[in-house]
Amino acid sequence: GVTMIKFLTDGVLLREMMDDPLLTKY
Repeated sequence: GVTMIKFLTDGVLLREMMDDPLLTKY
């Protein structure tokens, strides 16, 4: 439930940061 949603969200954020170096400053 909530854990899975958090896991997926964290995974997306990590992938976004790795794909977009500009986001690492936030």
